[in-house]
Amino acid sequence: MLLNLKSEEKILFKFSIHWFDMIPNIFLGFILFLMFLPSFSGIKSTYAYLFIIIFCSAPMLSKFVSNFNKKILLTNQRLYIESGFLIKNVQEFPIQEIKNVEITQNLLQKFLGVADVKILFPNTQPLMIQRIIYPANLKEEIFKLLKINLNKV
Repeated sequence: MLLNLKSEEKILFKFSIHWFDMIPNIFLGFILFLMFLPSFSGIKSTYAYLFIIIFCSAPMLSKFVSNFNKKILLTNQRLYIESGFLIKNVQEFPIQEIKNVEITQNLLQKFLGVADVKILFPNTQPLMIQRIIYPANLKEEIFKLLKINLNKV
């Protein structure tokens, strides 16, 4: 992790992406497997079986690695998002610049306790974090920090 804490900065929450995010990739891998299923009867090579299994599981494995390497941290001074496996992409957003936090859930997401979070900033594009676990905690903590910082000014 590339996060260097500043003076008087502490990590309040670490958020993660829900396993539900992998469902479309699992279905894609299953569809690919079904497409290759008729060719299994004519294959005599073990390497061909291995190639087909790796090819069909690639969408799921790539999403798993992507979600596993995504770190979303909320400190008392900033929101920190790090993603990427070989090439790290780091985004930092000062808490004071956050204008609003919107949470959207469909029925299945509500059942699983997951939601999409949109964080709005005054002069830039909104930040979308999809399928995050405990989204209400993120919103509550950001608003607590904003009230604390507003009271200090």
